[in-house]
Amino acid sequence: MGSAGYFWSRIAGAVHRLGFYMVGDARDFEALLFADDWLSLAGSRTELEDIAGVVLVMALLGYPWNWKKFRGGDSSGWIGYEIDWAGFSVGISLVRAQWLVRWVEKTLSEGRVEVDDLVAVLGRFGFAMGPLDALRLFLAPIFSWAAAVRGGGRLLLPWSIGFLLRFLAGQLAGEGRVHKVLPIMANMGEAFRADAKAEGGKIVIGGWECRNGTQPREARWFSVELTKATAPWAFSRGEPYRTIAALELYGTLLCILAFADGWPCSAVGRVRLAGTTDNLGNSYILSRLMSTKFPMLPVLGELAVQLMERRLSLELEWAPRLQN
Repeated sequence: MGSAGYFWSRIAGAVHRLGFYMVGDARDFEALLFADDWLSLAGSRTELEDIAGVVLVMALLGYPWNWKKFRGGDSSGWIGYEIDWAGFSVGISLVRAQWLVRWVEKTLSEGRVEVDDLVAVLGRFGFAMGPLDALRLFLAPIFSWAAAVRGGGRLLLPWSIGFLLRFLAGQLAGEGRVHKVLPIMANMGEAFRADAKAEGGKIVIGGWECRNGTQPREARWFSVELTKATAPWAFSRGEPYRTIAALELYGTLLCILAFADGWPCSAVGRVRLAGTTDNLGNSYILSRLMSTKFPMLPVLGELAVQLMERRLSLELEWAPRLQN
């Protein structure tokens, strides 16, 4: 019955709020309810006793606890996610990750995919990428292809889609399954400036390192000229000025590759830094880590992976063209 979900949400929500009324505003009581999964957090013995009292009252009222799934401790699973409070990490559960990895391996071995099955599995992938920001953007081309061939039956898997599925499966099978919430251990401030020029058939990308207030005459720098032979993607829309946003972000990526090896690093946290560009849109794209356009998507994906592996937190700041 369609009304069952409505009445369940009303009843469950009422009982859930009862716990907050019982504890009162004088104490910190944190509890989350999603459908029929309940999670409560305690940071002290008193808060743990509050949780026990709330659970007892819910049980007396007939709240349908599944005691076989009842868990406690420094790490727990909740709605398919795995949360480690002691290690400060969150990710997809091992069981869900293994299911996705097995499906990808089976699909790649066959070389073909049922489009309707792919659409269903993309739902699982979308859920898995909830806490995995750096990997979420790699789903965009797969969604686009699935939408374009919807209802096509069993199709040959394109190389590009297979490549992305293989990459995501490799991440979920390893350390990429869990996102570590690392503290900021150092703040470098403005570390570099980058720019790109596309006029006619000529493309030039440059950048220089301005960390610690280094003056241009003393700074490390680079200048790269791209052609149709070295960067055909830059001409994918005809004139290269049509891909100027991707070229600007490519300059940011090259700054990370060229200069980051000389920057301070931390084994227990992240290093925050800022880069400057005169493309305001790129600062929003990087903060959201989301794009569906080519060639912006592969450039953004490579930048996201480089930042993740180097434990860098990059903020792109905008400067007017004449000041960049």
